[in-house]
Amino acid sequence: MLTKEALNFLKGKSFINVATCGEGLRPNVAPKFLLKIENNYIYLIDYVRNTTLKNIEINSKVSISSINLDTLKGYQVNGLAEIIKKERKSIYKALLEEYEQKQIDLSTRRLIEALHDQKKSSNYEAEFPKRVAIIKIKVTEAVGISLQGNLERENF
Repeated sequence: MLTKEALNFLKGKSFINVATCGEGLRPNVAPKFLLKIENNYIYLIDYVRNTTLKNIEINSKVSISSINLDTLKGYQVNGLAEIIKKERKSIYKALLEEYEQKQIDLSTRRLIEALHDQKKSSNYEAEFPKRVAIIKIKVTEAVGISLQGNLERENF
C-alpha cells in the first residue's frame, strides 16, 4: 500500500516541508516540526504561525514531498489541513504534551550524535518555542515517484 509506505518513510523525519497556497494563488513552502503520524493523519507543529496558517484558513489543501535517498523513490502526500485551536482544550493539551516529549527526544538524539561524531555547535540543545500552532492533515492522496519519472497514485 503506497500510502502506508509514504507515511512510514515520513515518520523517520523530524521536520517536513509543507506546501500551501492561499489568496492570490501565491505558493508557500515551509518546514514544520513533525509531531506524529497516526491513522492517515499527520500532525505538525508550526513555530512561525504566519503564512502557512493564513493559507490553510483560505485553502485547506496542502502537499508534502520527500525523497528516500537510499532508493531514490520520491513521495508526495496530499491532504486537507485544519488548525487545532486552543478551544479544543483536551486534544490541544494532549498534543502539546507529546510535542514537549518529542522536543526532548530530538534534542537528546542530536546531542548524543554530536558527541559520537565529535561535532561542535551551540545549537544542539535547542529551546523550542512554547507558543505554537498545531496542524492536523487528513491524507487524501499519496504519490510515488520513481527515478524514471513513473507515477503511482493512491487516493482515498
